[in-house]
Amino acid sequence: MNDSTSNAVLDEDTDISAVDTEEVAPPEPPDLDDPALYLNRELTWLAFNQRVQHEAADPRTPLLERVKFLAIVNNNIDEFFMKRIGGLKQQIAAGVHTPTVDGRTPGQQVEECRAVLAEMQAEQERIFQALLTALEAHDIRLVTIDALPKDARERLREQFRTDIFPMITPLAMDPAHPFPFISNLALNLLVTLRYPGGGET
Repeated sequence: MNDSTSNAVLDEDTDISAVDTEEVAPPEPPDLDDPALYLNRELTWLAFNQRVQHEAADPRTPLLERVKFLAIVNNNIDEFFMKRIGGLKQQIAAGVHTPTVDGRTPGQQVEECRAVLAEMQAEQERIFQALLTALEAHDIRLVTIDALPKDARERLREQFRTDIFPMITPLAMDPAHPFPFISNLALNLLVTLRYPGGGET
């Protein structure tokens, strides 16, 4: 046995207690007040929707399901603005500056959410254009009314007169009327009127 090997082997008569052993200290318990340990509620919710949006971009996903995934993301973002961003802006208006457990104030959360949403919106536009091209290959198109033949335009006008026009409710808004209630998730048109030839609205 060579010297290097013999140095690593203990003799039978060696006193084990005499061997120098270094004690390993137990790890320090984590500081539960450290913001780095926590995820932000709003940003993780957006991250989930980014994963859903990825399904809309994935060419392995069936085409109409990709359209549905993109619609789901857009619907979720509408709700996100109404509930989550709306709540944060109420906190900002109330002067709340207390950070959440992840260390972000309401204002910081709005700014970080805005940055993520800007990226998502750009990606949504890219996906939408790609989907339109893919749908057109299956003879599914989005067209303006001017691009329709005359008989199709007449059918749409008749449908508007019978199914949509009776449900339209005009609401006046002028100095004599308070701002009307705008119902949530409804289509509203703001129309400015003036007399023909007049300049005053």
